[in-house]
Amino acid sequence: MYLRAKFAAVFAAGIATALVSSNAFAQTKILVSIFVPPQHFIHKPYKAWGAEVGKVTNGRVLVSFLPASAAPPPRQISGALAGQFDSAFMFNGFNAKRAAWPAMFMLPYLLEGNAEQGSVAMWRTYQKFFAKLGQFKKAGITSLSYFQFPGGHFFSGNDTPIRSLADLKSRKMWALAGTPTKVLKLAGVDHVAGPAARLSGFVQTNVVQGVAGISQDAIITFGGLAFTNSATVNPNARLVVPNFILFLTNKKWEGIGAADKAAIRDISGEKLSRAVGLAADQAEERRRQQLIKKGVKMYVTSDAFKQELLSAGQPLFAAWKKKATSLGIDPQAPIDYYKAQVKALQK
Repeated sequence: MYLRAKFAAVFAAGIATALVSSNAFAQTKILVSIFVPPQHFIHKPYKAWGAEVGKVTNGRVLVSFLPASAAPPPRQISGALAGQFDSAFMFNGFNAKRAAWPAMFMLPYLLEGNAEQGSVAMWRTYQKFFAKLGQFKKAGITSLSYFQFPGGHFFSGNDTPIRSLADLKSRKMWALAGTPTKVLKLAGVDHVAGPAARLSGFVQTNVVQGVAGISQDAIITFGGLAFTNSATVNPNARLVVPNFILFLTNKKWEGIGAADKAAIRDISGEKLSRAVGLAADQAEERRRQQLIKKGVKMYVTSDAFKQELLSAGQPLFAAWKKKATSLGIDPQAPIDYYKAQVKALQK
């Protein structure tokens, strides 16, 4: 009887040890969709982050990337929630119904700095003012980072550069969805709108004669190099700076152990914001040189042009103030904090 009881105890202990061992090495696999083409600058920092996730979790969490996007740009979150993949990054211009606060970072001419500074400042501002709202969490996803790309400029497809509101009104424009199309509509400019990934279909068929609201990198990455005769740009005077969320579904996140969650958080957040922003700035300079080499004439956005568009865009500031107030947030405080962080980062 004694031997039988002892054997049962040893057997139970062995089973428990095996279960613990099995759980310790259980793997969580994260499948990622990237909607931009392989030559886009985000692939390098994004995939470096994915490899780092495997390292900091000792292989318990593994990240793999689909060879092509599994959903259109506006449906990255919907695709993840439908189970097509687990993680992606997405332009927040498509997320107004899920979360209102990212609209602040897309107010016209808000950022006076580069993408790295803006991305880090955005993450810090999110942490201080907006994380407590939990809006994306309620929508079924967990945010791991936020970042900004280089700001939106103007590109002319004919011999007349875009240097004023009158120049915009003299042609049909393509505008990035979100702030650019809203500003152009308020200013009375004839235009069509869409995500940057759909730009080529318009510029390659001469449907439009100008482009508003995308970066120098984007005009080339998305098929607009042959279209462009001139560019009107200014590092500190951008119509809009697009911002993005990098997310994981709540379901997938909740299946990760607490220690691994902490390790992933540590390499995400501000660190990933900075890495993507830096890659964006480097890509922007390369593309600028490519445009110049191609013979594209470069102009600087004048203060007068900036003021014309700011005046047209004032309803967007009023809309932000109203929305922020409804969320219980001082609408000016996060703007001031964001600007202060950008200036601090410049030093």
